[in-house]
Amino acid sequence: ARDVARGPRWFANWADHPSVVPAPGGALLAHWLVRSGDGTSRYGYGIRAARATSERAPWSTMFTAEPASDDYAGFLAFVPESDGFSAAYLAPAESVPSPAPVPPADHGAGHPEPIKTLVFTRVKGDGQTATRDVIDADVCSCCSVAAAVSRNGPIVAYRDRAAGEVRDIAIVRRVGGRWTAPRIVHADAWTIPGCPTNGPALAASGSRVVVAWFTAAAGVARVRVASSSDAGATFTMPVTVDGGHPIGWAGVVLLPDGDAAVSWLEGTPGTAAQVRVRRVSTDGRIGDPVMVAAAAGGRSTGIPQIASDGGRLLLAWRDGRVRTALVDATTLPRAR
Repeated sequence: ARDVARGPRWFANWADHPSVVPAPGGALLAHWLVRSGDGTSRYGYGIRAARATSERAPWSTMFTAEPASDDYAGFLAFVPESDGFSAAYLAPAESVPSPAPVPPADHGAGHPEPIKTLVFTRVKGDGQTATRDVIDADVCSCCSVAAAVSRNGPIVAYRDRAAGEVRDIAIVRRVGGRWTAPRIVHADAWTIPGCPTNGPALAASGSRVVVAWFTAAAGVARVRVASSSDAGATFTMPVTVDGGHPIGWAGVVLLPDGDAAVSWLEGTPGTAAQVRVRRVSTDGRIGDPVMVAAAAGGRSTGIPQIASDGGRLLLAWRDGRVRTALVDATTLPRAR
């Protein structure tokens, strides 16, 4: 292990957390969060992003997004590129003021909600910002953002915020160099007066796109999955993959045969929970779930992560320390 960055003013939070992803040519991308100004603000923070040209090369900070107030920019999702990178993230509204009360320094605490926009920024290899697009002007304020690349270009999934505090999962796509209008993946009609801090997951390869997410519409908690065969232009009706008591925090990767592996945190009696994963076929059928590990049921677990190198799945979560597990993807049960 080696340091990417080090500093005294970092914003460390269970929901808005750093990331590192591989990029073409062996490069690596990383981001983290730093408190604004002199660091005394409880809630004002912004983004730092860095790039290393190889696993052992030095890291160079290429991008910052730091609001000038007690507001924040965060929940970044990278889109790696051969020269530089693009990233989707939440940023303060540029024309609508945030509410006056300053929220406590804990996402998901039911705080007065600042208006957030979804931004997509392209950063060139020399660190210069090439483009910056606001692709949705009013979104849920503290749900993670997911990004991937389909055959038509970048696609971003996020929790939207519509009139009446309806917070369903939406996508936007860049097609032919232009962003589409936001589109709801499925109208769950989850009405909730504050951000649930439970964002979507997204995977794409060619024309196939899969979205997984948590919803508690009508008071029923579910983890759902929907897929697209036309690069995100349309989606199937969702299937429910949880065991009846999901906490959420879905993850998804595509397998070599086109099926998806979906992970989530499932509640169990008491305060315990389980990190689970199951196969979802291209036609929407689901295999039996696999219990990867026991975990705590609260925020101490963090947000479980899933990645794939084709034949294997790597899952990671917190349990006082960071825990990981490898799963042979070929052993995931198929639908009967």
